[in-house]
Amino acid sequence: MALAIIADIHGQYDQYLAIARKHEYTLQLGDFGFRYDCLDELDPEKHKVISGNHDDVLELAKKPHCLGDFGNFTLGGVTAFWVRGAFSIDWQYRVSYDHAHGTKSWWPEEQLSLPQMNDCLALYKQTKPDIVISHSAPREIANKIGSPGILREYGFDPETFTTSTQELLQSMADFHQPKMHVFGHLHKKRELTYRGTRYICLPELGVRTI
Repeated sequence: MALAIIADIHGQYDQYLAIARKHEYTLQLGDFGFRYDCLDELDPEKHKVISGNHDDVLELAKKPHCLGDFGNFTLGGVTAFWVRGAFSIDWQYRVSYDHAHGTKSWWPEEQLSLPQMNDCLALYKQTKPDIVISHSAPREIANKIGSPGILREYGFDPETFTTSTQELLQSMADFHQPKMHVFGHLHKKRELTYRGTRYICLPELGVRTI
């Protein structure tokens, strides 16, 4: 068996379904979009999703396809540790849009709470997994392959920018280096080996089978 990891889809639901139907087992990395009815067409025992920062976290959690906040899973013969969430550098603009249009496109629950992060790190230390799958990336990896220009565009200093999710993933990596860590969020196709871990960043609608 094998597990196909599908990166951010940002509302491109037809494209996602076309990819998912080609594989028996899939895991979507988050930034699915704000509607989840298309998941009803897929077997929740074989096709899973974690939430990113462009997701209605609470609504997605109602779907049986949603893995939840963090933990261990086995799917398609692959056992891994997952962590949801990321910080939206555009959150203020999305909140402004919400107020102006009477819609909602940003949720404060996009990142784990501090108690959840503490629990996640404790479980990770117990598990010491070979594979980590997340929406975001550890701080050191995000600094290596991120886009400083985009951070500046939204008013952040690339030299000092970090997020609580990046710091959680960094703490995990500092304690135990898995063999592989697959993530999305940065919309780039990049692979690098750092401190013994193979980091795989997938671009929008990118797919990697493991």
